[in-house]
Amino acid sequence: MPSAYDTYAEGLFLSLTINMNKYVISPISYFFCAILVAFLVGWSVMFVEHSGGLHTFLFTGDIDVVVALLFWGGILFTLGNKLLFWVEKSEKQNWLTHLRQSALFYLVFIILGVPVLELVYNSFTVSSYSVGMGTIYYILPVLVASMGIIVNGVVTFIRHNKN
Repeated sequence: MPSAYDTYAEGLFLSLTINMNKYVISPISYFFCAILVAFLVGWSVMFVEHSGGLHTFLFTGDIDVVVALLFWGGILFTLGNKLLFWVEKSEKQNWLTHLRQSALFYLVFIILGVPVLELVYNSFTVSSYSVGMGTIYYILPVLVASMGIIVNGVVTFIRHNKN
């Protein structure tokens, strides 16, 4: 027959496991918002450029990408943050919460940020270096990660000041 201590320890372990799962799953679920945003930005730009010949001023799609990112990222990252705070149900929101929830975004930003800086530097300094449409595969994840970091930081700051 289990003692009261065994039952207490088992309940405490189960409680800690559930809380740790929430804290580990929340950054991963927030990262899935970024994947959805990147997909919807790409789909929106392709839809706009291939339906009726709509283009931006320079016919490159750069303005289309920014507008689509601000639209889809603003909606989905805000909803994703609301979902994170609802799932975690933590009262204290601080900069450590922001770092934990945006950890995968910082990782993408650091890993892909260096090649993007090199592309931008070369496009401005080397006259024979041309930036083609393939660079969007480097730039879009960095832009999406940046937007995810910024939106999470703003929402965390607002929640922190509200409490």
